[in-house]
Amino acid sequence: MSSGTTLSRRDFLKGLGAGGAALVLGFRMALPGEALAEGLIFEPNANIVIDASGAVKLWIPWQEIGQGSLTAISMLLAEELEADWNSIEMQMAPALRKFGRMSTGGSRSVRESWEPLRKAGAGAREMLVAAAAAKWNVDPSECRARSGKVLHKSSGRVLGYGELVEDASKLEEPESPKLKTADEFRIIGRSIPRVDSPDKVDGKTIYGFDLKHENMLTATLLGSPFLGGKLLSFDDSAARAIPGVQDVMELEGDIAVLADDSWAALRGRDAIKAEWEPGKGSDFDSEVFRVEIRDLTSGPGTEARHDGDAPSALMSATRTVEALYELPFLSHAPMETMNATASYTEGSLNVEVPTQGPSWCRSMAERAARLHSSKIHLRPMLAGGGFGRRLWPDYVDAPVRLTRKLKRPVKVIWPREVDFAWDYFRPASAHRMRAGLDENGKLIAWAHTLASPSISGMMNPAAVANGLDEGVLAGAENLPYAIDNLLVDLHLPPCDLPVGWLRSVYDQNNAFANECFMDEIALAMKRDPVELRLELLAESPRLRGTVERVAELAGWGKESSLARGMSCHHCFGTSVAMVAEVSGSERPKVHRIFAAVDCGPVVHPDSLRQQVEGGIAYALSAALYENAVVSEGRVQKQNFDDYPVLRMDEMPEVVVETVDSGSEIGGIGEPPVPPTAAAVCNAWFAATEPRVRRLPILN
Repeated sequence: MSSGTTLSRRDFLKGLGAGGAALVLGFRMALPGEALAEGLIFEPNANIVIDASGAVKLWIPWQEIGQGSLTAISMLLAEELEADWNSIEMQMAPALRKFGRMSTGGSRSVRESWEPLRKAGAGAREMLVAAAAAKWNVDPSECRARSGKVLHKSSGRVLGYGELVEDASKLEEPESPKLKTADEFRIIGRSIPRVDSPDKVDGKTIYGFDLKHENMLTATLLGSPFLGGKLLSFDDSAARAIPGVQDVMELEGDIAVLADDSWAALRGRDAIKAEWEPGKGSDFDSEVFRVEIRDLTSGPGTEARHDGDAPSALMSATRTVEALYELPFLSHAPMETMNATASYTEGSLNVEVPTQGPSWCRSMAERAARLHSSKIHLRPMLAGGGFGRRLWPDYVDAPVRLTRKLKRPVKVIWPREVDFAWDYFRPASAHRMRAGLDENGKLIAWAHTLASPSISGMMNPAAVANGLDEGVLAGAENLPYAIDNLLVDLHLPPCDLPVGWLRSVYDQNNAFANECFMDEIALAMKRDPVELRLELLAESPRLRGTVERVAELAGWGKESSLARGMSCHHCFGTSVAMVAEVSGSERPKVHRIFAAVDCGPVVHPDSLRQQVEGGIAYALSAALYENAVVSEGRVQKQNFDDYPVLRMDEMPEVVVETVDSGSEIGGIGEPPVPPTAAAVCNAWFAATEPRVRRLPILN
């Protein structure tokens, strides 16, 4: 990739004459403004380039981590630009400030691209039409764009986009281009084959672990086996004797083993004898922490929401329902562990990294290399899973420092046990729930006391100085049920274990507590769980619509040989309702999950279905098995033999339908995760009556 090369205007013109379009495409990201002003290419904004051949290049600032964003986002542009789909080349953008904030999380990729990218495409289309109309000396209203061409309706004249880019580039970009209406869509809403699938299927896709460069060393790290430990000494003689090991050195309190290949690096790492001094966190115990946060919920926390007077309503209630729900720390466990490659030559640093946060990785590289940002070129790569872990840039530091020191390309890989041990874990949480019913059996009060460490507070304690964190409260403070007396309060306990975002973050925890408790309330009221939800969701029509649709889809209320459980949740702009069908006594067997989804406009139906299926698999794995255990400051589970995940034969059939409420577009990567565990646990209670209040189920 040539994104780091800067060309003079003269060099650019010379390159155009000598080599044609391919060379121009290679240097587009670094062209100075005066070259663009020549009209040799048409660049409506920082992300879109149309060249004289009519080819369209789209630089996408979002990262492809398996969710299909390259395809869906390109569809938005192709639709409004009226481009020939086969003429579009889409690539993840390099980490340049011209692309703004670059981080992929919060189910934002498509929903935050929906309006700006469509406007950019529509604006470019109008400019190209205007350029054609001017050539023909006709009114633009007499012309239309279609499949990379502009047609004059009455005369049949046609000009390709490539023939118009010079004139179009001289026009003012329209401020408010006319967007298509849904009935005019020809691309959006179709399941076009994903652009990244063929290369993945035939093995051409290059992930970070696959990178090879001439004269490259592969390195891995040995760090403290417990939290906050400090290196005292180490003996590397046995490691240096292993064929292929080139060097061993201390690096910022860790030990780096550099070798000709990964196998030698890993063997060298295992051969090192090191002594470590315990530090802060060396006595951390996840079971002790679980008890501590459980006990915290026995007392009031900082109020986050107070509607009516829940304490008084609970005191006067004819009947109360109480429950405590607990969720553990979770590991991210992506199949491709953390890795990054860096090379330093002639004062310039290149970094190649599978990441969800290119901007953060670039900042980390700047600090580690002590170079000006203009000297750093960072290329995001396809990632073999992320789930939030790849938002943290910590794994970029080592390769940058090593390549600066050695002046050779260095790829640093984390073995599986390091990936587990150095994770930023999904926070554990405890939820004490109380509800009050009056003499008529009506739900009159709801109180939710929540305790969980704050991710934001770990990064910046001042952000939670008032005792509240909106992230921790997601799905709890904005409870959608209409209850007159409602109290949500929060404890933010300190935690020595690093915590971080994991797919759907706190919504997963809060939805489990909310939706399991709602079923417990329904049982106490002797009400059908679906009917009760529909009644309480009168002021939340989108979520209510998904509950209605999933109940119809699953045949709720009809006889079935399988036990059924319901749950619903709204997050990241999307409403999802689920019904799980379960059997079993000693352990649940999940046969089928129905999901109704209201995410607004659907860009790529197949990707939506895949995201729902993937979200359910991820959530079901966590619900059944996953629990990151820490004892004496050491992460105990460091591979899939003792951190089991869902297996293929345990995956239920998933039936997905979308609900068209005409609402704004929402995300889809995370919303299927939160309702899953509650639907399964509610169904299993219906099957056997063990009430699951602590995850994982099979702990």
